[in-house]
Amino acid sequence: MKKHALIFCAVTAAGLLSAGRVFGAPPPPIPLASLLSLRATGRLEVVTAGCGNSTGHVADLRLRNLTADSLRVEVPPLLLESRSGKFQHYACPFGQTIRLAAQGTATVPLEGMCLTHPRPAVGNGVTGELLPNDGNPGLPRPVGSHFTSTEARKLVRVAESYYLASEQLERRGAYRHLPYRDSKTRTKVATQIGVWQDPQVAKLTGTKPVTKQEIEHACVDEQENTQPVTPETKEKFEQGVEEVSKAVTLTTQEAKVHERPDPFAKVELTGQKAKTNG
Repeated sequence: MKKHALIFCAVTAAGLLSAGRVFGAPPPPIPLASLLSLRATGRLEVVTAGCGNSTGHVADLRLRNLTADSLRVEVPPLLLESRSGKFQHYACPFGQTIRLAAQGTATVPLEGMCLTHPRPAVGNGVTGELLPNDGNPGLPRPVGSHFTSTEARKLVRVAESYYLASEQLERRGAYRHLPYRDSKTRTKVATQIGVWQDPQVAKLTGTKPVTKQEIEHACVDEQENTQPVTPETKEKFEQGVEEVSKAVTLTTQEAKVHERPDPFAKVELTGQKAKTNG
């Protein structure tokens, strides 16, 4: 009887295990891997395309899974560098996670802002110009990069701090006197002009902080994107530049509170990585 009982138990256990595999045992989790590490190891094709914008939706990542397995791709906060140096650099400070099926593709929109005001935006659909840099000192410095990993991280953190500051100030009503109807435009203007005026950004990118006249042009251009500008409304906007300047000053002060510490500040690199990433 004991022998028959053991055989019955073994058969039953095997059946349950088999049923578990067939009827709903969860598949093993797909490990999360960063965008540029997947590209560096040949598992992911990454193409960056411009969108013709200076702020907002500034670029698209066109991803292709080169493996026979599903991938979970961490798209981290990114600095998008103009490879030639003739176009705008962008900071895209908010990350996201993308799931790609085996051999699958995806287009990932990137939200960000221009860091180099005098230069033109990268044209819509133009590829080969924007170089993604996540500032990870553990990866080789991207070929053609203009910034060390430390500089790349700094630019992205500064941009993020302006985003966070403008959201806080808009909620407090600090932008209510700006000559724009909707809150999205008010925060967009304060954030973008604040970054263009920031001396840290200007120093790292080799540009000059924007002037009051350039702020005036930027304000009018932004309004033209939302509604026609008549000579009368243009005059009002010119008068409102002072309010924009005050708002930018507030945003700059608030941004200092929101800038996050460098997560790699205490990481010490040695050997070739220390030489190339700095």
